[in-house]
Amino acid sequence: NNRLLVGVMEEHNVAFMLMVERLPAGDSLIVTIATAIYTGCVSFSGQCYGAVKYKRIDRLVLTASALGCGAIALCALVCTLFPRPLLGIFAADPVVVEAGISKMLVLAWGYVLYACSEAMLGALRGMKKSTVPTLINAIVLCIPRLLWVYFIFPLHPTMMMLYLCIPITYVLNIITQGSYYLYCRKKQNNALLQDSKTSTLQ
Repeated sequence: NNRLLVGVMEEHNVAFMLMVERLPAGDSLIVTIATAIYTGCVSFSGQCYGAVKYKRIDRLVLTASALGCGAIALCALVCTLFPRPLLGIFAADPVVVEAGISKMLVLAWGYVLYACSEAMLGALRGMKKSTVPTLINAIVLCIPRLLWVYFIFPLHPTMMMLYLCIPITYVLNIITQGSYYLYCRKKQNNALLQDSKTSTLQ
C-alpha cells in the first residue's frame, strides 16, 4: 500500500507540476503573480522609506495583498471549476488525476495566503529589513513541514493530509511576518515622534 501510494504521488506530482508550468506559457502563473507583488512592494516601500512616508507603506501592503489575493483566488477558482480537464491534459490515468486534484485544490487556494506574506516580505525588505524576514521564511516554512511529515502525517497517511501542511505554514508565516512588520512600523512611528519632540524643543 505504501509503495502504491508513493508511486501514485510521484506520477501525479509530475502531472501537476507540468500543468502549473506549461499552462501559463512556460511559467507558473500563480508564482509569477506573487513575485510581481513582492517586487512592486520592495520598490515602492523603498521609495516611501527614503521619503519618510511610512503610512504609505501600510496602504501599499494592504493594496498589494488585496490585489495578489484576488488574482490568485481567480486562478484557484479556475482550478476548482475545471480540475479534471486541466490535469487530464498531462495524465490519462484516472487514479493519478483524482490524486492530483487533491494537491491542486489545496495548493491553489494556499497560494492565496502566500500573496499576503509576499507583500509584507517585500515591504520589509524595502525598509532595509532583510535578515529577520529571511530567517522567518526559512524557519516557519521549513521546520513545521518537517515536523508535520514525521509526526502528523503518519497518523493519517493520505495525500490530502500531507498537502495540508502547506497552507498551514503559510498561515504561520503571515502571522510571524505580520507581527514583525507591526513591530518595525511601531519603532518607526516612535522614532518619528521622538524626532518631532526634539525639533519642537530646539
